[in-house]
Amino acid sequence: MAELTPLRPGDLAAIGLVGLGAGWALAVSAYGSLPAIPVAAGAPILLLALLEIGAGMLVRRRIAQGRIGVDGRGLHPLTVARLLVLARASSITGALLTGLWAGLLIELSTAAGRVQAAADDLPGTVGALLAALILIGAAVFLERGCRTPPQPPEAEPG
Repeated sequence: MAELTPLRPGDLAAIGLVGLGAGWALAVSAYGSLPAIPVAAGAPILLLALLEIGAGMLVRRRIAQGRIGVDGRGLHPLTVARLLVLARASSITGALLTGLWAGLLIELSTAAGRVQAAADDLPGTVGALLAALILIGAAVFLERGCRTPPQPPEAEPG
């Protein structure tokens, strides 16, 4: 069975570039038909990031205390595996959203001097971009916290 390795920064950057192109293309082609971007556009993304930071702290604490196991007293190993999958999905989603919001921001910042709606949408776009960046950081933090600690060497039979 292959070991699940952390996503490399280059992989996340490539995903972000795809999102950047998509966000910019969306802004150029359809900005006039999009609804206004509220200031709190990044709030759900930020909430997910905060939950992942909390989960990462919990998992790290339980691993440090040796409270991982199926005996009911600790964190179940399948729960840790599920959190690892959540972290992986969130880092990919965060990279894609970072690119999308960055692409939109590029177009809005160039149009803000000419179009009042673009200027009005800038705060929500910047907030959502920052929230997506925080999500990437939180996901990486959670993913690193889910690593199996090094096992002590087995005693040699004498």
